[in-house]
Amino acid sequence: MRKPGAIFKELENLKLETSKLFDNLLKQNSKFNFAEEVSDLDSGLQLDEYIQDLKETDGLELLPILEVRNSNSGNVFDVYITEVTENGVRALEMIDKTPYIYKFSDLLGIDDALVLLNEMEEMLER
Repeated sequence: MRKPGAIFKELENLKLETSKLFDNLLKQNSKFNFAEEVSDLDSGLQLDEYIQDLKETDGLELLPILEVRNSNSGNVFDVYITEVTENGVRALEMIDKTPYIYKFSDLLGIDDALVLLNEMEEMLER
């Protein structure tokens, strides 16, 4: 039988481990440009150029889609992840395509964090 609160401790440990993995992935590669990865444009362009191409070609659905919580309002949004750097997780809000920069900790749940980490690991392997 588990001690009371043990599951919460395990969840906190898992969150800590995902955060460490996120930091380690950024040490291996300082930028994960998902917009460039799924765009048909040549590499080396500005992020905004890839995003514009994906909007025009209905390619946004090829980007990772996650849920984030706005740390100020507490509202939850579905977003397209366009890029990850040490400065944050750049995303487009799904409904109005407004760009935002989130922290890794703004991802709604552990499942969103794991999806993003998996996408980052897969990009490293390509």
